[in-house]
Amino acid sequence: MMTFPMHEQYKDSDFEWIGEIPSHWEMKRSKYLFAERDERKGNQNLQHYALSKALGLIPHSEMTSKEARADSLDKYKQFQANDLVMNKMQAWNGIFGYASSDGVVSPDYTVFRGISDINVRFYHYLYKTDTYISQFLIESRGMGDAFRRLHTSKFGVIASIYPPREEQDRIVEFLDRKTAEIDDAIATKQRLIELLQEQKAILINQAVTKGLDPNVPMCDLGTDWLGQVPKHWKVGRLKILMKKMDQGWSPQCSNYPANDDQWGIVKVGCVNGYQFNPLENKTLPPNLSPIADLEIKHHDILISRANTLDLVGSAACALHPRKKLMISDKTFRVLADITKVEPEFFVLLLQAKTARRQIEAGAYGASASMQNIGRDVIRNLWAPIPPLKEQKEILKLVNTFSTLHHQAIDSVLEDIRAVEEFRKIIIAKTVTGKIKV
Repeated sequence: MMTFPMHEQYKDSDFEWIGEIPSHWEMKRSKYLFAERDERKGNQNLQHYALSKALGLIPHSEMTSKEARADSLDKYKQFQANDLVMNKMQAWNGIFGYASSDGVVSPDYTVFRGISDINVRFYHYLYKTDTYISQFLIESRGMGDAFRRLHTSKFGVIASIYPPREEQDRIVEFLDRKTAEIDDAIATKQRLIELLQEQKAILINQAVTKGLDPNVPMCDLGTDWLGQVPKHWKVGRLKILMKKMDQGWSPQCSNYPANDDQWGIVKVGCVNGYQFNPLENKTLPPNLSPIADLEIKHHDILISRANTLDLVGSAACALHPRKKLMISDKTFRVLADITKVEPEFFVLLLQAKTARRQIEAGAYGASASMQNIGRDVIRNLWAPIPPLKEQKEILKLVNTFSTLHHQAIDSVLEDIRAVEEFRKIIIAKTVTGKIKV
């Protein structure tokens, strides 16, 4: 930030929450910059858009979490290119979008058109800064986050920074360039995380299916999906490694995690990433009695039986879990026969490519977002099974590598957070006149 100059002179904006602005800039109420557009006729031929905090205004079909959509779009609000679209129930969360083309949005959104000599994209940047998000929260009305709305009348009285038009244009051009560079840097970091994850998957697959000794004699099983395995290993279905397999209970629960002294039921995401996450649970209501037999114990193997295709069959071994957590109906629990398999190695078997192909082949469901597997899919999985001694050696190597892998990913994630924070700072300082571009 030291490489950017400041403006020559500053003045008090007359608004404590904004502070000083360049002396040649002005302040104007938003109602003198924007007017609400409320056009709702003949919208069936226009594309339906929705607002994403990260991506702005995008086609509704690209939203990862779909908001409700009516059968008819006739009552939906039309917007035009160069309009500003606001989710009035989430303005306090910075959910605005700049329209680069025509379309329609939910009636719960507010569409604004510029009515002054402004660059709308400047205000798209400005209204997503923490300074303005805080003000939108103050001016929003309603109970709780889900019902807190920023009405047009309240939006209109909020003071907006108003630089000369040529400076607005210059700021937008600068920020477009800088944020594109930052986004490229973040994408590179995210790709590095993907490569690290791929590297881990390759190592686990190699260790679990081929062992650690590259010189050991191999045996060709005559199947493309399993290939060669060490000659002294066994090959069998996973059911020979199990003492017991059951699933849990899914009553209506409170939608927040249980405290350590409360009973909770784990959610399907508790095994994502093949690591048990006890915080992924919902609180059992006090009017329901827990089922002690469903409580998760040390070395229980938990397997997702319902999820997206890439996550169904994900598994984790619970290591010294806290008390009062139960398995859900969407979770299988396996008790391993420890005379034949290490519980943690059982989870590694489910991560191998050969296992994943069998799981995905056995999954079913009408929606790609929710696939299911039955117990027999897991029980009848074919897998190479090394002796217990080698299982422990493989686990030791994988655990060591996993520790280094997590450290590397944490370092990259910290870099990403730093870059994202820099983006927020440079946007905020530029649109509020703290630096000159």
